[in-house]
Amino acid sequence: MYIPKIVKASGRCYYFDEGEIDIHNFDTDEHYVDQCEISDFSVTSTDGSQTARVKCDTGDSKEYAGGIVSGFFYDNGKFSGKVSYPQDKDINEQWTGNWVVKNDGLHIKGEIYVNSESVMGFYMVILTSNLKTTTPESKPKNKTSLGLDYTFHRKLIKLSETFNTGTKNSYYPKAISLKLKPSTDTNLYIAMCIAYSWMPTMLDIYTDGNQSLKAYVPVVSRFSKLKTLKDLEINEVKIKSDLVKLAKLVNNSIVGASKMLHLFFPHTVPIIDSRVLIGWNHFFVTHYINYPQLKLPDSFPGRIENQVELYFRYWKILMDWNESIKGTSIREIEEAFYWIGKNNIK
Repeated sequence: MYIPKIVKASGRCYYFDEGEIDIHNFDTDEHYVDQCEISDFSVTSTDGSQTARVKCDTGDSKEYAGGIVSGFFYDNGKFSGKVSYPQDKDINEQWTGNWVVKNDGLHIKGEIYVNSESVMGFYMVILTSNLKTTTPESKPKNKTSLGLDYTFHRKLIKLSETFNTGTKNSYYPKAISLKLKPSTDTNLYIAMCIAYSWMPTMLDIYTDGNQSLKAYVPVVSRFSKLKTLKDLEINEVKIKSDLVKLAKLVNNSIVGASKMLHLFFPHTVPIIDSRVLIGWNHFFVTHYINYPQLKLPDSFPGRIENQVELYFRYWKILMDWNESIKGTSIREIEEAFYWIGKNNIK
């Protein structure tokens, strides 16, 4: 089998939960799929026709910190490697799978094992034609409808990285890896408990009248259909109504409701809290004159309906941001504001 000689090629890496998936139609309710850009894939050395040492930088995915994958191609079409994470050297992650050269590039598919436990599958597509020698940071991307561009995004991420020291273990990836589905009242309860384990207040659940928690399962499930900014705009009235119901249910708080929903839909529903608002205003304060549409309150209003209006506006901006600026994710943006806000709390 021919081992390709690739230098500084780019592509994408997809992580998925199980089974076979169609990469060209991966956004389905049946599969959890995460993706990231590969900015630098290279064959660093070859050993005749038997093996080739490879290395790639997966950058940051939507939910997981990116790492450096080092491994080997073997002449029989097998691939094996391991990944290193500069911020968490205790993770022992092994990648194993198969590789094949197709017309559109190099395809690698296999499984990821963390500390000998199989976690999920992966699928990498490396573009061998029209090789890119620049990383995504090298030139501006498209603008959002409010005028934000890639320069804003990189500035935000770099600023947040100075505050995110990584000194504490984060259980967020573990919580997301549970892959909770809003199919039962038990799962709703679990998601609310996890959400409030991240908060300084106790969890109180307020159902409406004689309703049980089970009555809220279809309300939460409806959020699975909201995948684009257009979906938000078309269904605005119904979404706000559902958010009011869920905010009243979860501690009378849009913060609690957003965190519960995020555990079910981490790619499309953002978290909001006081630290995010503080970080937002700290980052944009010098830009409000030119971008008044970005102005958000410094704190949450008292009425649930007003909290929902604030959250919905914030959600739309993040969805627009994610769709317009290549290489971003809703989680990455929201988390960046969180770290900036945490550092600026007086």
